[in-house]
Amino acid sequence: MAQTPEEQDKAEPAAPAQDHPLLAKSPPKRIIPWLIAALLIAGVGVLAYHWAFGKARVHYTTAVVVRGDIESTVVADGIVQPIKYVDVGAQTSGKLKSLKVKNGDHVEKDQVIAEIDPVLANTALMSAKAALASMTDQRAMEQAQFVLDKVQYTRSEELYTKGYVSA
Repeated sequence: MAQTPEEQDKAEPAAPAQDHPLLAKSPPKRIIPWLIAALLIAGVGVLAYHWAFGKARVHYTTAVVVRGDIESTVVADGIVQPIKYVDVGAQTSGKLKSLKVKNGDHVEKDQVIAEIDPVLANTALMSAKAALASMTDQRAMEQAQFVLDKVQYTRSEELYTKGYVSA
């Protein structure tokens, strides 16, 4: 059935095609050149950053090769140790009054090496003697207190047995 142009005007207009959710819309044609330009600028920026701040350059220190003694160019590092080592210990401590030998001198057995100022040792000795005297006096006082307590206990026991005191 063919329609006349008048019938076509009266007929309902064609419904627009519904958008399908899976079909992507294509971007407008005028945005594409700007997108390409932005990507090119970003790529150039990344390359410039990598070129300017990328890996550090290695600088080598060089020297001319010459013949010579190794001793004059090598620096030794470490501690020199003697072949025979003797540990000298002190029985006391304090200020040195005098030092009888110098560093590196040869010393013999029973040789006086140094004198220590006796002031600190004498003070410590006097303090120890005073502490000993105090403890001796305290012991005597406790022994006297023990004798007194023993006498009082014996007297209290006698009074109790005689019936003068009740428990």
